[in-house]
Amino acid sequence: MTIEDLRQLLIRDLEPAYFIGGFGGAMIEIEEIKRATDEEVIEIAKKKGYHVEIIKSDKKK
Repeated sequence: MTIEDLRQLLIRDLEPAYFIGGFGGAMIEIEEIKRATDEEVIEIAKKKGYHVEIIKSDKKK
């Protein structure tokens, strides 16, 4: 999983909390994840209990 994959996974997992549950804090957290550095994304995921194994992406932007 790349960092961007992890970032998108975290966002997808938080969206139902906002859209279905009406939990406004989830939207704030989504914005924080979008702006987070790669290292911060990893730390956020670990705090949420994800097992994080990152691979380097071959994609060039």
